[in-house]
Amino acid sequence: MRKLNLGAGEEILKDFDNHDIEPREGINLIFDFNKPKFPIKDNTYDYIFCNHSLMYIKDFSNLFNELYRISNNNAIIEILCPHVSSNLGMSIFMHHLFSIISFDEVEGVGGSEFGHGRFKLVKKMILFREKRSSKIMIAISKPINYIFNINGFMQILADRFVSRIIPFYSIYWKIKVIK
Repeated sequence: MRKLNLGAGEEILKDFDNHDIEPREGINLIFDFNKPKFPIKDNTYDYIFCNHSLMYIKDFSNLFNELYRISNNNAIIEILCPHVSSNLGMSIFMHHLFSIISFDEVEGVGGSEFGHGRFKLVKKMILFREKRSSKIMIAISKPINYIFNINGFMQILADRFVSRIIPFYSIYWKIKVIK
């Protein structure tokens, strides 16, 4: 199984091709993912992980065209992005923030802003905190994450109303490539 860590930054993953825009230890793919074509062969990856890197994307149609092109049939793409209420949005370098519905249109036949490939949205979650948080925050976040991901209604409730009082940290999507 070939795996890609797209936009790895400091998080180098074992048994992955680790990508970033600039060279550093552990990075074996160096390119700008905002360019029209990734320097990767068609149908290369079975799994792609994007951890807080898509906020720097300028053209989502191109990104999803490229993700589709470099993925094998039934490949899984997992994406974590900052929630619109997250303090990550305070950075002047931040380009995009996301809500629970940001990638809802990715599913089905291409031709939307998500490119020309076909994808199946397998799972989405709104996350109060992630595994990288302190032990106390992880303990607090487990029931919050559970409650607000019971169903789509609770996700929308958290996304639109609760997040204005208690900020959420990120959004998680699991997407399957269909060829």
